[in-house]
Amino acid sequence: HLVTRRAYELLPAHLAERGYRSPADPNDAPVKGVITGHDTLWSYLKENPKAGETFNIFQKFLTSKKPTWMDFYPHQTLVAESDPNHPLLVDIGGGIGQDILRFYAAYPEVASRIYLEDLPEVIADARQKAIIPNTVNKLEYNFFTPQPIKSARAYYMHHIIHDWPDASAQNILEMQKSAMKPGYSSLLIHDHVLHDEKNLIGPASLDIALMVSLAGQERTEKQWLALFDSVGLKVIKFWKKPPGTSTVIEVEVPLSTPSC
Repeated sequence: HLVTRRAYELLPAHLAERGYRSPADPNDAPVKGVITGHDTLWSYLKENPKAGETFNIFQKFLTSKKPTWMDFYPHQTLVAESDPNHPLLVDIGGGIGQDILRFYAAYPEVASRIYLEDLPEVIADARQKAIIPNTVNKLEYNFFTPQPIKSARAYYMHHIIHDWPDASAQNILEMQKSAMKPGYSSLLIHDHVLHDEKNLIGPASLDIALMVSLAGQERTEKQWLALFDSVGLKVIKFWKKPPGTSTVIEVEVPLSTPSC
């Protein structure tokens, strides 16, 4: 994309002006030097529908050949170990429902306990395209605000946290944590987990692209652990499908939080 290519050209000067520190402010990513009149790539894409559509097509291409979360996470336990009187699965920032479509197909009987959340314009698109039925709940929601669906068995986020630097990621996680039932609710973070060294070209390139475009980043296991620890979340397991780096990180709110 032309915008991204020009942002890469500005990267050396951007880093030099800031002491070669990794960008930590979403409103000051290198791409800002290209998208005149906009603070973030998100606002630029919102006001430029053609660019937004190109971005969405690229995102679909990135994930089309990759395993879905249901290929390496034991999703059957979500149903078997859930309270039938509470929400089951909440897909946060889930677009038009592409990720929960397979879950619904496997468990159509629990449709009324499945929730798709995204920004108003995205939910409007989801209702229009209707790839998932009306029996699945569709809610307008900004993940920087408190999560409205309480005590669900699982909250799912696919390629959300890697778009944001640590401070923003902490805010997002805190908003979800506020709705989670300790010892019961799981937060499923579907993202890449980088190796400490010798990463494949794909995830390594994506790490740089996120830095340039969004001030985001891919994280190593140590970085993920530090992030979760900073907001009082406990990792249950890193669910992986080798040899790639795509991972579902399952975290929970501990039953008892150690006092400071």
